[in-house]
Amino acid sequence: MDYGRLVTLFRSGLGVVGEDVTYVCFVDVDLNKDIVKRVPLEPTRGQPLSKARFVHCQGSRVYSTDLGLGLLYITGKRDTVKSRVLFL
Repeated sequence: MDYGRLVTLFRSGLGVVGEDVTYVCFVDVDLNKDIVKRVPLEPTRGQPLSKARFVHCQGSRVYSTDLGLGLLYITGKRDTVKSRVLFL
């Protein structure tokens, strides 16, 4: 399944303690412009200092940065496998 060509970050639940989380969202811009997949970035849940800002796609991976927590997230486009790497 192709997940469209638009990838963005979305933070939901701002202001709700323990419920705010940042997602990598894949948007189908060709057919109905719906979000077809959301992958949560951990450990952004309940982290008020989280500031996920930049997204880059290369091959089958999506890279996103969290400037507030000092993390780099690597997310697979085809599955929900995620990893995080601390900035040096």
